[in-house]
Amino acid sequence: MLVALVGINHRTAPVEVREKVYFSEERYPSVLRELRDAWRLDDACVLSTCNRTEIYFTAEPGDGKRRAAKEFFARAAQCPLEELNRHLYVMEGEEAERQLFRVAAGLDSMVVGEGQVLGQVRRAAEAARDENASGKVLTALFRQAVETGKRARGETAISKNAVSVSSAAVELAGSLFGALEDKRALIIGAGKTSELSVKHLRSAGLRNVLVANRTYEKAAQLAGRFGGTPVPFDELEAAIAAADVVISSTGSDAHIVDRDAMIGI
Repeated sequence: MLVALVGINHRTAPVEVREKVYFSEERYPSVLRELRDAWRLDDACVLSTCNRTEIYFTAEPGDGKRRAAKEFFARAAQCPLEELNRHLYVMEGEEAERQLFRVAAGLDSMVVGEGQVLGQVRRAAEAARDENASGKVLTALFRQAVETGKRARGETAISKNAVSVSSAAVELAGSLFGALEDKRALIIGAGKTSELSVKHLRSAGLRNVLVANRTYEKAAQLAGRFGGTPVPFDELEAAIAAADVVISSTGSDAHIVDRDAMIGI
């Protein structure tokens, strides 16, 4: 029995394709049940982040599970497998195991060494365990991957520089503007990435932070923790016009900042 995976990531597909097969962590239980009941992947784990979606499973040669995982992706993306297949990759054995370790260590990220993915790997494993979807092999593999990710960050310098997309965004803003103390930033969204963005902006010296979210109460909570200003979502266009830096990170299926929002600014 081998560990295998079918996946799609930032190297194989553009964001508009990846977002079609992105699964929030809240959806993990239903996705795992569908993989088991409809696609015969009864020993599986799903890892879905902004950069990748990968399905890990155990398989035997010629058992059809690799094809089943591909067909699951095609159905989720609502496009023919022939069209999606050029964006998918298949790994098995040591190659698949090595891929998970690379992901957990931050080596497979757009920003090498970013820290969020380690927690995402851990929560993916927990979801599979809670759903009784993963067997002994995958459970042990994910546990070892998490430990390896911790060691990579504790024993090497991989986390020395920018360790998340949000910190990289703030570094880019600093390279464009120089000092950020007199700038105004708008954060769209109130999740973990948005909170990290505010922390990095504060560390860079920026003090004037606006926070907008569809749920105003969440925007107010995040803004309140850092002395920022919450913005009603129906005032988003004006807030964008007033900001020097805009960082958007939401779970929306649609674009939040589009061309129309930027016209005239």
